[in-house]
Amino acid sequence: MMDVRVEMEDMEKDGDGVRIFSKRGNRTYTFDEPFVHTPDVKTFYRYSYGDDSEGTTWEFSKSVKESSFERDFTFDVEPTVSNVIMSITGDCKGGEIRFKITMPDGKMYSDIVIDEFGSLNWRKSFTISETENQDKTGEWEFEIVSTEASGYFKISLKAY
Repeated sequence: MMDVRVEMEDMEKDGDGVRIFSKRGNRTYTFDEPFVHTPDVKTFYRYSYGDDSEGTTWEFSKSVKESSFERDFTFDVEPTVSNVIMSITGDCKGGEIRFKITMPDGKMYSDIVIDEFGSLNWRKSFTISETENQDKTGEWEFEIVSTEASGYFKISLKAY
C-alpha cells in the first residue's frame, strides 16, 4: 500500500499547483519526487532537488477538426545531457497527421503518420556518452504536417 501526501501551494503567478510526495513504508522515493502537476494546463513539470543536473522538457499538443496546417519546431539536445526520451501519441478520425524528425546532422530519424486507420503511441529513447551517440547532440527539427485531419496529438521531449 502506498501513502500519498498532497500539499497545495501557490506555485505559479496565475494558478495553483499540486506537490505530491510518495512514500512506501519508511522509505521515501527520490526519483521524480516531488513533482508538480498544474491541473489547468495538463503539463507535467519535474523538479529535482539536491543535485546539479541540467535538463529540458518540451511538450506540444493540438486537437484538430478537418484541419490542414504545417508547423516546424526545434529542440536542442545539450552536450551535457546523458538521456533523451521522445514520444508522440495521438488518434486521427480522418485525414492524416505526419511527423518528420530530423537529427542534428540532417539525417532523417523518423517519419511517423497518424491516419484514420488507428491511434499511435510511439516512443524512442537513447543515452549519450563520450563514446556513444555524440551525433545526437545539437538541434533536432520536428516538422508536423496535417492534411484535412480530425483528431489530436501530443509530442513530449525530455533531455536530462
